[in-house]
Amino acid sequence: MAENDSIYELQYNWQYPVRALRFLIPKDSLQLFNSFLGGDIMIIKTASILDSTVTTPIGRYDNCYSYQFSTVDFTKIEIVSPGIGIIEKQYISHGFAGSKKFRKIAKLKSYLVKIKPKN
Repeated sequence: MAENDSIYELQYNWQYPVRALRFLIPKDSLQLFNSFLGGDIMIIKTASILDSTVTTPIGRYDNCYSYQFSTVDFTKIEIVSPGIGIIEKQYISHGFAGSKKFRKIAKLKSYLVKIKPKN
């Protein structure tokens, strides 16, 4: 669900559906945001404005946002380009005492833009 400058996802808190904040447009270079209900209570979320260019197999993107979701067990990073969507995802599994078990990186290879015809 999109509302103002935020994106929410529907999660279930026991039996009842609740909105959990997924993405927001960061106002500062680094901004913390949390959801107090839903399945992501223990996840530390940060949003930041990237000052570097992100390169994928199909192009280079500027003015992107980075969203990091961290727990004791993992860190997930999603890079979003406005108007395109998620262009890169990283998943880092943390081992015992903070060591990395593994890291996966996925980058956008193609996309399709649909333009609605005017009535």
